[in-house]
Amino acid sequence: MRIVSVGNLTPGQVVGRPIVDAGGKVLLNRDVVLTPEYIRALQAKEFSTIYVKGGENEPDVALDEDIDPAIRARAIKALGDTFKTIEHQLQGLRKQSFDDLTKVCASTSMRALFGKGGPIAEVFSTVNGILDEVLTRSTLAGLTSIKSADSQAYNHSIDVCVVGIMIGRAVGMTDARLKQLAVGCLLHDIGKVFVDRAANEVTQVRQHTLLGYELLKNADDPEIMAPHVALEHHERQDGNGEPRGLVGSNTIERDRALPPPIPTLI
Repeated sequence: MRIVSVGNLTPGQVVGRPIVDAGGKVLLNRDVVLTPEYIRALQAKEFSTIYVKGGENEPDVALDEDIDPAIRARAIKALGDTFKTIEHQLQGLRKQSFDDLTKVCASTSMRALFGKGGPIAEVFSTVNGILDEVLTRSTLAGLTSIKSADSQAYNHSIDVCVVGIMIGRAVGMTDARLKQLAVGCLLHDIGKVFVDRAANEVTQVRQHTLLGYELLKNADDPEIMAPHVALEHHERQDGNGEPRGLVGSNTIERDRALPPPIPTLI
């Protein structure tokens, strides 16, 4: 199996891994033979690369396993529904002041996102499948999914979730804390839906971390780690991060003489 640029695909090649769109729908499954129509459709959807199986005289090398495509597809759909629902409610509001946007985060309509049947509730539900995948496999890269331009941000959040779970397991987090961390990783960039894209990069980083925190702290579970993951995922150990410039010493074995670790990763 190998990665091939969509621009270099040829009819007759065989799909090596399922191809999922930004809505969580499997477009082409494993073992599908590519036709000119399929290739044009992948180009139109702006996929950059896909996995194809090796030819007769080419060894079919096994690559690092990704999480189950069905689980990834469900998570992509849940994230997409969540972001689109919030964006719909924010029409015309992004240019409001930061304080006004903070009030929007605490509004009844935003709190309803966490209710039974709400889109964020579905994100919480998908975490169980990702946790099972990561914790029951002996090897799992989690970073080998096929990404289109539309699904790239959602796939990034899923990949962050996978890596976060692996790190959490390595430092001995309990199952309950691992689930909280996983939810936070999936939703770490949710504050971006509130941010005016015309703002400079530093402002965008600062605002999306703070507004993501303001939104997620309205969840029913008062102990949930998710708001703090959203708040602190751009902090740096040297204090040059955003939004608060925290200084930390996060290592699995750390020198106790150094500053305390940034709280999310304890």
